Amino acid sequence: MFGGMFAAKAALILLITFAVYLPVLRGGFVFDDYPLITENGMVRADNGIRLFWSGAGGGDYYPLTGSLWWLEWRMWDDHAPGYHVLNVVLHAISAILLWLVLRELNIPGAWLAALVFAIHPVNVATAGWISEQKNTLSMMFYAVAILLYLRFDAGGRWGLYVLSLGAYLLALFSKTGVVMLPVALLGCAWWLHGRLRWTDWRRSAPFFVLSGFFGLTTVWFQYHRVLRGTAFRPEGFLSRLAAAVGWFGFTWAKSSGP
Repeated sequence: MFGGMFAAKAALILLITFAVYLPVLRGGFVFDDYPLITENGMVRADNGIRLFWSGAGGGDYYPLTGSLWWLEWRMWDDHAPGYHVLNVVLHAISAILLWLVLRELNIPGAWLAALVFAIHPVNVATAGWISEQKNTLSMMFYAVAILLYLRFDAGGRWGLYVLSLGAYLLALFSKTGVVMLPVALLGCAWWLHGRLRWTDWRRSAPFFVLSGFFGLTTVWFQYHRVLRGTAFRPEGFLSRLAAAVGWFGFTWAKSSGP
């Protein structure tokens, strides 16, 4: 009975997410989809997976995301709908995992909150932009890591802790923007126990070590591969402020289009 109810609610999130993102499935490649995927020599190369994991090229070290692009290229070449479908599926799975995380935290309305996350406009760029697959992939592993950690915290089974750490590593290999996960784990511990125990700090330490290592790796790749030792915006404060306002206007215009 419980399993059937869970499956029905999970399927409903999946179906509603696909219904909302149906227009995206008819979209094509945009912006940096071209240099990152369709025109990326490592995606096309037979030894592309080895190149991604060795860090031989690219501006960031996201080898798991690159490996997924490599696999997708062999599945549907330059036909964008396949990439879009997988991206929406990953986003829907993340929403389902979020529901489970919120349920572990005993937060009322967990399913509704997850559904709102699935269809909220703030996620349109991530779920509808193919090269942002690094977000949907890393988010899925990020949520898995939190869910496993919470279940470990509730039952003390160290196998779950190891799996949580492994899921976090996969999230970092997808995109290092997830480096704040250890802070989220501490926040969850505080929410459940009303305070941060020494045990919580000790258990989160390996996660902080991974965050520090991958954070420094990203800084190195950005500085030496993307910026190549130069400042991205050497202008003064007013120029940077004007650029920020301009990007806000651009985003507003795109989101409120015809």
